[in-house]
Amino acid sequence: MFLNMVMLAGLGGAAVPLVLHLLARARHQTVDWGGMMFLSSRDWRRDQSARLRQWVLLGVRMLLVGLLAVALARPIVRGQWSGVGQEGRTTAVIVLDRSFSMGYEEAGRSRLDKAREAVLQILASLRTGDEVSLVLLGERVEAPYRQPTSNLQVVARDVAELQVSRGMADVERGLTVARAILDQAARVNRELYLICDRQAANWRRLEQGMGAQSRNWLSSARVPTRFYWIPVGGEDKDNLAVEVVDIGDAVVVKGETTEAEVRVRNYGGTASAGTEMTLSVTAASDPPRSINETGRVLKTMPVSVNGGSTTTVRVPVVFDQVGSHVLTARIKAGGIEADNRFDRVVEVIEPVNVLIISGDEHVEEMRRESFYLRLSLTPYQMALKRGGDGAVVTVKAVEEWEGIDLARFRVVILANVPQVTADQARALEQKVYEGGGLIICPGGLSRVENYNTVLYRNGQGLMPGRLEAATPADGSRATSLLGLELTHPVFRFRRGSDPLPGAVVGRYFPATVRQADARVLGTYGSGEPFLVEGARGRGRVLLVTTPLDADWNTLPLQPFFLPFVQSAVRYVGAGQVARRDLLRGEALVATFDEGLDDRRVTLTRDDERAVELTVPPGRSEVTYLDTEQPGIYRVVANVKGKGRKVVHFVVQSSPEESDLSPLNDGQVAQLRKAMGFGVVDPAGGPITGMLAKEREGRELWLYALGAVILVGLGEMWLARRWSQEVS
Repeated sequence: MFLNMVMLAGLGGAAVPLVLHLLARARHQTVDWGGMMFLSSRDWRRDQSARLRQWVLLGVRMLLVGLLAVALARPIVRGQWSGVGQEGRTTAVIVLDRSFSMGYEEAGRSRLDKAREAVLQILASLRTGDEVSLVLLGERVEAPYRQPTSNLQVVARDVAELQVSRGMADVERGLTVARAILDQAARVNRELYLICDRQAANWRRLEQGMGAQSRNWLSSARVPTRFYWIPVGGEDKDNLAVEVVDIGDAVVVKGETTEAEVRVRNYGGTASAGTEMTLSVTAASDPPRSINETGRVLKTMPVSVNGGSTTTVRVPVVFDQVGSHVLTARIKAGGIEADNRFDRVVEVIEPVNVLIISGDEHVEEMRRESFYLRLSLTPYQMALKRGGDGAVVTVKAVEEWEGIDLARFRVVILANVPQVTADQARALEQKVYEGGGLIICPGGLSRVENYNTVLYRNGQGLMPGRLEAATPADGSRATSLLGLELTHPVFRFRRGSDPLPGAVVGRYFPATVRQADARVLGTYGSGEPFLVEGARGRGRVLLVTTPLDADWNTLPLQPFFLPFVQSAVRYVGAGQVARRDLLRGEALVATFDEGLDDRRVTLTRDDERAVELTVPPGRSEVTYLDTEQPGIYRVVANVKGKGRKVVHFVVQSSPEESDLSPLNDGQVAQLRKAMGFGVVDPAGGPITGMLAKEREGRELWLYALGAVILVGLGEMWLARRWSQEVS
């Protein structure tokens, strides 16, 4: 393109040397005379060379005049956006990242502050009548101006009021929304700006498959688009984050000591020493609190983490109230503020009501089937001490089964029960399906055929495995425990210690595990299962393939036994509790089995305004889908006979956002090639000036003038040299 199109008329002057040459030839006439025959013959090769030199000089002189005309016309080049019209108004879409990595502070300023400044400079570079739309990345992708607006002052005001969100940037989705907005624009001039930090996590989904599609769209010949990436912030990746708070199962017993594990991760390369960590708890009775407040402080301690590694801190915790709680770990560290805390929902229950149905209670106390189980579940009571037990145990002989109301108990243990009737099996099934727990411990009195027929029922019953005849009584197949699933809540107490107790198992029942839903949690040295988990309805079932007494094994004599029994009872007693720790976008489902006095419930996130929800007729649960924003959600309902009940939920932020590792040069080059964007780095100077140059293009008149001078010098040199050769 040319800024002075009139001067291109000078290209016609390139014909002047040709016209002069032809006129000069017309003034000469060749005359032959007789004496010519006595002269030497003409050198035709020399004549041909002379004519060629004349035409070369003629071409150079014509080129000289043409280049001079082009230089006076002021040529400009626009690179890959040369098809964008210079005249007319512009429609611009700004995709702005406000995810919580943008809260990272460098030299006293957050990356979001720098992003705001970049937006304001883009707006300042636009002209009156240009239109702009804004796409925000955070908990969700938002477009406040679906229709681009020409009121740039309003956009500037809204950007100035933006705050860092707790969500992760979905750049792919943001560009898709931007594309839809630009496709609606009727104007030829279209501009797209992506303003985010250099965090590599932002681009992973784009690297996996969107690049080629974006490139095809942006390079469309029909409506070309100027696409810029404006990276804000530096390449610093030092960040300390609370990665997880783990408390085993989601249900703990009131008054019982529970170990909370807090894992802190250092994403940077520099070690962090003595960082203060606080563990606090918020109970259902506490009022809603803001994201910056903490509940009742349980413990404060220093934490040190080496660069690029994690540290796990174990803290004993005791909950003194029944109901829903939120356990919060918070550190005082720089970097990203949003990941300095992690929330975990904990449901606290009364001591578990356990019913032990014993197959043999008619012997001395230490030989009874229930003795070691009672000793493990109620050690304080057995020692004639008050409080501290996590269970309330009732023991009934198998002969007393018919008069027992199973609804009174949360967990039922079948300890060496000889056989189970069909009616008893149906009662157990109802108990488990409603959310109760069942532990099956067959022994020497148990009839394998009965268990398989009534409790296993070809894989359709409660028992998660089919039993085989017990191993010989002579101990020829004695074994020990070889493998325990330490990631499971039942064996969580073994973390950090020798996972294999030194117990001898003289006899056991080999078992074939139900393939559909059963899971082996522990095995013997023989490879046969020791502990098998199954689920039915909302309840849980554990099958122990050796009795929990001292007749067939030495397990009760090991320190392993007491925490194992307590953990197993607590696990099955929790039932299939609905998940309370959610990821963004997952459905929040609050269940009220007790029944409701009012079908209306209220929901709040942190300390924000409450939202009223309605439980559908005939249902005992309410579902809420708008969980894009991380934080603590409280569902409050009026339960029949119990009054107000609070259920907590926590929506966690994506842990990927805590990793500030930047894109390397190779990744940037690949993305630029795939997506066709240009990079405008604020560190290189004011964005307004750089964008103005991009829009106006680069003038080439100086280069054209230089070419004129070079061609002129070349013409003079050729003319002088060839004239000397002729002479």
